[in-house]
Amino acid sequence: MLFFYNKGTGAWASGRLDGIGAFSSLASGTIPKGWTHVVVAGNRVFFYNADATGTSTNAMTGVLDGVGGFTSKQNYGFATNWTHVAATRNGDLVFYDSASGEGMTGRLDAEAKWVLFDGDVAFGRGWTRVAGGGTRSLLFYDHRTGKAAGGYLTAKGEWRRTVGYTG
Repeated sequence: MLFFYNKGTGAWASGRLDGIGAFSSLASGTIPKGWTHVVVAGNRVFFYNADATGTSTNAMTGVLDGVGGFTSKQNYGFATNWTHVAATRNGDLVFYDSASGEGMTGRLDAEAKWVLFDGDVAFGRGWTRVAGGGTRSLLFYDHRTGKAAGGYLTAKGEWRRTVGYTG
């Protein structure tokens, strides 16, 4: 399932690709505008606004049904220091601050409720891109140097680096 979002208008749309890559639209609607990060983890969607100040709500979760319809579920208040948010297919989320190298991990359960894993995680400073791939795997990349680090999250949300690239 694919999910598209327009930060300026709050419009969203869902769709899917078939076996030969043909796209078909499924559903569309509007939600609050202004989200700076949107990630899909299986059928769960997480929205985060790193620019929100003076508000107790800067994150929202929701679920996609089998025909692409979206239902908003929960609102949350998160720190606004996260520069990156990435998701894995099983619902794990990673929050990363490029300046400090620190991170936070958790999971969206089946109902898109946020569950924080214990402890902070250190990923190293300076990554410019973070992408989820596979069930628990993540890739950290620095487009300025070509360096990258790959690994996975354990069931407890701990980072295990398994490979590095020097560019």
